[in-house]
Amino acid sequence: MRRLEFTRVMRGRAAHARNAAEAVMHLAQFARERHRLQQERSTLTKRLQRIDARLTEIVGSETRLAPMAQFIAPNAQTSLGMGAADAMLQY
Repeated sequence: MRRLEFTRVMRGRAAHARNAAEAVMHLAQFARERHRLQQERSTLTKRLQRIDARLTEIVGSETRLAPMAQFIAPNAQTSLGMGAADAMLQY
């Protein structure tokens, strides 16, 4: 995340060049900055997609396991005792 927070400070004004060489240097720096930020955006987009996929998997697992836990809980209370069923549901 620090890469996004870092901005290179240029000497003088950012868009004012005194001669053609400085203008070319500014354009080159802008191109590098744009390229770096595009790479950062694509990396973060891929990471967000992986996080969303994992969250979807977790929701699917929860929806499959929740009815099973509700079905097992009354049986566990009678056979294992109240404390064991509570521990099973908390886990």
